[in-house]
Amino acid sequence: RKTNRGTDISVAVTLDFIDMVYGTTKTINLNKFITCDDCGGSGAADNSKLKECKICHGTGEIAKENKSLWNRFITVEACKECLATGKIPEKICHKCNGSGITSDYRNITINIPAGIQNGEILVVRAAGNAGLRSVASGDLFIKIYIKPNEKLSRSADNIICNLGIKVTDAILGGHFNIPILKESIKIDIPEGIQSGDEIKIKNRGIQTPRKGDLIFKIKVNIPKKL
Repeated sequence: RKTNRGTDISVAVTLDFIDMVYGTTKTINLNKFITCDDCGGSGAADNSKLKECKICHGTGEIAKENKSLWNRFITVEACKECLATGKIPEKICHKCNGSGITSDYRNITINIPAGIQNGEILVVRAAGNAGLRSVASGDLFIKIYIKPNEKLSRSADNIICNLGIKVTDAILGGHFNIPILKESIKIDIPEGIQSGDEIKIKNRGIQTPRKGDLIFKIKVNIPKKL
């Protein structure tokens, strides 16, 4: 029997780079079909009974015979009379007109894990549109987009930070505090560092269970006039 499962909903959510690194929660306000609160989704008013559909005889389906010159074949369609449920309310709910669903706004809170990929799709089961007359709801699909960051990029679970330093700092080295994301990172720049060299800070990258690294790519800023 066909059950007219509720339809799925697809939405897009845009994240800042920092949300991708640490993970976050987002609340989405959706206009969707929900279970009718007057009849509880049955489509029947005042707790009236559901009787067998006389059109499909309780199967929820209608078989139609089709003939051509040489062939005979049968197609099966959902019964429109009972909305493919096989039952008809004796007394129709006026709020939902017997469908068991109404339209309203609902807030859906989703947990977005650290390290989610750009273009990845999260699925929240049964958070889509409610199905007709108490059958299963559809699912909610959330496609994730991550805003580019001017200074930071991603490589696997590592964060790459392009760090420009003065010529004097490259020659002499030193200890520096670099503000990045939610914190300030202390790094030691060795004497004589060159453009293209890297400084790696272990386990300070994307906060997945594997914990990536934070990698500073050095660019020595040479002044145009000495």
